[in-house]
Amino acid sequence: MIRFSLLPLLRLVLFTLVIGNSLAIAASFDMLTKAELVIHLPTEQELAMYQMFPPPPEQMEQLTSPHVEVRLDGLPTCYSIDWQSKQVNAQIIHLRQRDWLQPFLEFDLVHETIALISNGHFGKTGDGVKNTSGLTYVGKNDQGDYVISLEPVILSCDTSRKKIAVSLAFHTLPLTDGSQFKAEHMDDRLLMIRHLKWKQHYWKINSDKGLAWRVSNISEADQKQIADARVLYIADAAPKSDEPTVSARSQTSYVPNDKAMLADKHPGRESSPWQERQKVLYHDLLGSIRYDALLIPAQVDGFAVDRAGRSLITRFLHQRLRQLGWSLPDPTLTARALGERSRTYSPKDIAALAGRIGATTVIIPAVGHDGNGRLSLNLLRQQVDHHGIPLADKTVLASCNNLPFSDTRLPFEVFVSHMDELLKSIGCTPTATAQASIRDNEPLLPQQPCELFTQNKPSLVQQAFTLQLLGMLHPRENPTQEGLFERSLVLAWQLPVNHPQRNLLIARALFRLNRRPAALKYLEQAKTVEEHALLAFLNGNLPNLQENRSRIATPLKWLLANIDYADLLWTYTQRPLPDATIAEIVGNQVEWETLIVRRLQRNWMWSNQSNLVVKQMLDEAFPLADFTVGELMGNRLLLHQSPFEGGEIDRSVYEHYRRMVSNSGASLFPDTHPLAPRKGDYLDLLAATGEANLFDAVYKSVVLQHRMDAGLEQLRQSAGVYEGHPDLTYLKSEALERKAQSSLGSEAARLNAEVAHLKDLAGYWSQEQNTYSRLKIFDQDFPKRFYWTTASDKLASLENSLEYTNSRADIAASLYDSYQRYRAGKTIKRQKLLAELEQRFIGAPQRQYLLAEISERQGNVDKAQQYYRTCIKLYPEQWEAYQKQAELLIRHDLIDEAYQTLMAIPDFNRPSPLVNAVGFSNFANRMGSMFRKLGEPGKALTFFRYCQTLGTGSGAEMVSAAQEAMINNDYATMAQHCVRLIRRYQSLPGYHAYINYQHLTGQHTTAWSVFNNLSSRQYLSSIWQAALFGFRMEGTSEQDQDRWFADRVNRPESSSFVLYRLMDRSQFPAINTLPRSGGQNRKQFLALYRGYKTRSFTDSPYSHQFQQGQGITSKLLPWLAFYYEDAGRGEEFQQRLNEYLAVHGSGFDSLLAQGIIAGLQDDSHTALTLFHKACLRYAELQQQQTPFAGWPFAMEAKYTTNPEKRMTALGAALYLDRNSVRIAHFSRAEKQRATEQFDANKFFAPRQSDAQTQSPPKQI
Repeated sequence: MIRFSLLPLLRLVLFTLVIGNSLAIAASFDMLTKAELVIHLPTEQELAMYQMFPPPPEQMEQLTSPHVEVRLDGLPTCYSIDWQSKQVNAQIIHLRQRDWLQPFLEFDLVHETIALISNGHFGKTGDGVKNTSGLTYVGKNDQGDYVISLEPVILSCDTSRKKIAVSLAFHTLPLTDGSQFKAEHMDDRLLMIRHLKWKQHYWKINSDKGLAWRVSNISEADQKQIADARVLYIADAAPKSDEPTVSARSQTSYVPNDKAMLADKHPGRESSPWQERQKVLYHDLLGSIRYDALLIPAQVDGFAVDRAGRSLITRFLHQRLRQLGWSLPDPTLTARALGERSRTYSPKDIAALAGRIGATTVIIPAVGHDGNGRLSLNLLRQQVDHHGIPLADKTVLASCNNLPFSDTRLPFEVFVSHMDELLKSIGCTPTATAQASIRDNEPLLPQQPCELFTQNKPSLVQQAFTLQLLGMLHPRENPTQEGLFERSLVLAWQLPVNHPQRNLLIARALFRLNRRPAALKYLEQAKTVEEHALLAFLNGNLPNLQENRSRIATPLKWLLANIDYADLLWTYTQRPLPDATIAEIVGNQVEWETLIVRRLQRNWMWSNQSNLVVKQMLDEAFPLADFTVGELMGNRLLLHQSPFEGGEIDRSVYEHYRRMVSNSGASLFPDTHPLAPRKGDYLDLLAATGEANLFDAVYKSVVLQHRMDAGLEQLRQSAGVYEGHPDLTYLKSEALERKAQSSLGSEAARLNAEVAHLKDLAGYWSQEQNTYSRLKIFDQDFPKRFYWTTASDKLASLENSLEYTNSRADIAASLYDSYQRYRAGKTIKRQKLLAELEQRFIGAPQRQYLLAEISERQGNVDKAQQYYRTCIKLYPEQWEAYQKQAELLIRHDLIDEAYQTLMAIPDFNRPSPLVNAVGFSNFANRMGSMFRKLGEPGKALTFFRYCQTLGTGSGAEMVSAAQEAMINNDYATMAQHCVRLIRRYQSLPGYHAYINYQHLTGQHTTAWSVFNNLSSRQYLSSIWQAALFGFRMEGTSEQDQDRWFADRVNRPESSSFVLYRLMDRSQFPAINTLPRSGGQNRKQFLALYRGYKTRSFTDSPYSHQFQQGQGITSKLLPWLAFYYEDAGRGEEFQQRLNEYLAVHGSGFDSLLAQGIIAGLQDDSHTALTLFHKACLRYAELQQQQTPFAGWPFAMEAKYTTNPEKRMTALGAALYLDRNSVRIAHFSRAEKQRATEQFDANKFFAPRQSDAQTQSPPKQI
């Protein structure tokens, strides 16, 4: 007989239902329940038995440690195998689940307490932060085991993947990996959840009605049916409709459920020290004031609406509650006191803050979405005691679920439309509010910043524009800057719908909050010149923006439009604004100049503002008698230190900020008008500027100058203030990652592990999408930022990015390329994209490049050149436009014209003072390399020598010097420059050339010593080429190479070695065992090569990509020729080849492909002619590109018809690769004559000074 238990004591409830259709089961849902942690300590008898009959050593520690069992509703779910336990001493036991990254549980046997320890050390006592939320010691059970109650616990189920996860709700820590759970559909509404260890129990869920049952005492027959999954529905188990059920959602046990954090593979990371200090600072500030109620910032419940979206909801709710007469702290300060980047807050922290301010009521909003355009809104009202602890039966929960939202109807708009309904449901009766009087005067820009906060009763319009001005002056994006735009939006929302300033204010706020599609909605009927200027900015139309900004008469609006203009111009040119333009923008606003110039130059990392400047501004606006810039400089001079830079200077801005908030926070952030500008906003701006100055200085040291130790020292000196800041933590990881590249063995492993940990922390501490975080847990956050792309759905990500970017025309180019590669069904989308480009990114070089490439692909070369000429005319100092046109000319064999095009770049003749010297050095080196690969050494030398004249000390300068030496056959000098490259940058090309040189001069032992130190690193393709060169020089047999390679065949980077061997050997057995890792082109090549060897093209993975119409890569052309002909689709290949040639021009790959087609069509004469021509052309170029390789010389010796060239090439081939199969047909006499001629020439002979001037790098 089957029995039902309704669990009246368990409070098992369904919440956060995601129901797309009332007749279909939810795609995912969560159950709120409780669990028990049962701890068994080995008894004295058990320990004595282990002594008498010792188990194997590897089992002894496990058997003698505390045993752990997790029980869900009294049913076992996991055992000690999933947990690590350690009895620290007779009193303390530490426990942690195997997936917990850092925290652990500490159980005190004497005091009978249980706590979660963060930032502590497992197995040691006395450190870390304790948290007891959701943890209670119950007592001992009948077996004498200790029982810990865990409540609430969330059981999450993804029904589409039938995946279960069990987590401790307050801490988002997994209790089990869920692998032993099973979820099966019983019908369109009912779901069965079962654990492999449960023989007579399962849970039945009705996700449509929010009901849950536990089914017990299942018969053996039914157990077998369930286990075999043959019968998923047991008729007798369904309850009758009149039976009582579990209530749909518990109000007292409501806990927001952040699905991203539940899916996190590394939960329980340590908290950010920087954020914890901020929380304490503002917790103390709020603690000095008493309030009746506390409004918690909106939390994540489901998939996340981003921080700005949640904050908007909080601000609108705060404004409405104040209109109803509630006494509430400023939501900005509340967020900072609880952690402004946090997605959820622990009940303990909420209670502590409520108790500190004396609140008797706590309002807790939560918002989330289901990933399919449906929103859920929840509003919880709690009555609390004087400690902030919720009172029993004094909690009310209101919910609105399944609400549609979109890119243009945002979550905060949905919330505002349901806000009064939610408030009424929790007992707050909304009343009509009087319309504020609106004055239509134009916003004023005072003579100096502090006057912004002393205006007499500023209008709503003035307040909103002031907030936007402060937001635009922030040098970097951050929550404080976003808060200014949030407040301006809430103010603008109060304006009448037809107010002339409303749409302008709302659109700018939405865009600066990363919501471009919604911003455009408010500019659809742009009327004023300011609206047209902003619309041009949102569409990336630089000429239109420039025209409209010049017509703006109001100084404040003029300044805002010019900051937009500067941002767009930087994106298009990557150059700082000229001094004349900056002077024009600043005008006569002398007191604003420092802030304006800092903002206009925020992207120019080569110019760093000193924090002394910011400290001086703080002294003037927020004086501190005992902490002035003069005293700071004087103290440093007394210590014989620079008064202009150093850790004390960097920290001074934050220290000033901290003291002001501690001493005068209440007056700086008055709560009388929390939306209005206040002097604390200016303090925030200066503090953020100081923070950005430090970031830029470290970025310059680490990324631009490659001075990792200097950057790390800057971070170390500021650690007391900024340790744990997400952005600076990421910069530290960048510095250590570069150091790891120059380290070996255990030190490299240690650094790489720290790098991975820091990058993970930086992404996690930011708590949302940003440019450096790639934590997958944030993939579902809304809205998705334009720079956040998902590899699993590239097209959808690019389409989203295009909607959200205003200036990145390269995204449009990438999207068009993707449409081109995946042709099926994308023609209409390509046409739509081109139509959209008629109005977007006007003035962007990348737009011109895309249109030029399309024209060239269509065979209209003249039109393509015109696009490039137009771009050069617009931006005569933009190097890339010249490069693009030169590459087009090269594709059509106009080498001299390409060279002249590049030499017309103004910076080659008269360098601009604004030129990025290091960037231009790299550009000159790239152009030199391009001409060297074309077999134009004379033209290449022009660029290599110019690169060296810049004197930047960059890697490009050293590479250029090495390239020049190689062109001049001065290999000893080349090796010297390689040593410089290795010591400064750990350059892989430097190692490659250095190893080659050692082999070339017969120093094989040295060469292999360097190689062996490097071979433990992955993906070093050029280094494998150097190894092969050594084998060829030494005449190592193929069998010995196979044996050497056998230990490396399964390593990811090993495919490079095989591919290089394929150039002059036929090594199919080796490639057949090669792993299919590596880049996409490499995978395609390997697939086609296997198909060619086995005549099984149809089984190739590439065949599927071919059917999708993907583009052709040069190196694949010959193999594709085999494939298409084999598939009987030769005409289609010829069509694709013609398309390729129209864009890329002819080359040896295309000649070889055409020869293969001719050969397969029995046109042997044409095939051989094309084959010889391709081989000779390829060989001649490769001799200049890779003079150490033997196969280009062997190819020339085999195919040239010039006897003199044949002997020269044969001599070089014999010296470099005596066993080459391409020269096996030459007679002994021919080889002897070629060797004698080669020795007489001494082309590769080492010089006498080599041994004296050259030595291996000390650090490799």
